[in-house]
Amino acid sequence: MIQNTGFPPRLFIIGAQKSATTFFAQAVGQHSSVVVSNPKEPDYYTVHRQAGLDWYKNKFTKAEDAVLLDASTSYSSAPINPDEQRQDNPRFGVPERIYKASPDARFIYIVRDPVARTYAGYWHSVRAGEETRPFLKAIAENSFYLDISRYHFQLQCYLQYFDMDRFLILSSSDVTANPQEAVHRAWSHAGLAVDRSASINSERRNVSYQYSPGMQRLMRLPGAKQGMKRMTHMARRLLPSSFIDGARGALTRSLPKMKDHEKEAVADYLREDTEAFSKLTGIIFST
Repeated sequence: MIQNTGFPPRLFIIGAQKSATTFFAQAVGQHSSVVVSNPKEPDYYTVHRQAGLDWYKNKFTKAEDAVLLDASTSYSSAPINPDEQRQDNPRFGVPERIYKASPDARFIYIVRDPVARTYAGYWHSVRAGEETRPFLKAIAENSFYLDISRYHFQLQCYLQYFDMDRFLILSSSDVTANPQEAVHRAWSHAGLAVDRSASINSERRNVSYQYSPGMQRLMRLPGAKQGMKRMTHMARRLLPSSFIDGARGALTRSLPKMKDHEKEAVADYLREDTEAFSKLTGIIFST
């Protein structure tokens, strides 16, 4: 087990956004010694770092004698632009803040093909009513989309404070293809006993989609995003997954496929970082 349990957390899933982290946090949380924060992304070390430790502690139903898991994907979204690397930018300085609070922390970093992840991240913003620009225009004007997909850069930010052996790096394709093995590796990385006979609930709830035009207009209204999140969380607790899937089908439609020239443009943006990440970790992406 991690040398010290209890608060503050010492186990983190740091990203990447749109890489099956929600599913994986829920699966890792099936271990009897693990408590996942509620919500699973408290974002304490980014947007809520001024809220205080009591606020953070209250995000865990049990804070003593347990391995607490914070699965905030905002923790791997550091800006690559030097002009944005300021202390007042919540995305900057996360590894240092975690190190000061939990110097013995361990991390799980799930990565998806960076081109596909960038596209999914863009549509995540569109669905939330936060983005209306065409894809290539959006990623050229807002580095946030590409920053998250620069896995080597994000990892190097952490390696200034933590050794490489503190990180378990998984590809999202391996997580979805063999979730039980991936969860066992995560438990082992955290120093937890691994019961290989235990069954892991591998049902995935998060699927990439876009809202219908009417829902997109609704989601741009003030408070709509937060209200939808609350309704979704309540529905998942109270209703069967078949009902949830049916409702989603009525309100959403599949994402349009990325065009070849869009794939090539994103791959060119990310090529240097992607090659460095593959050299460091051995994880090879298809684009």
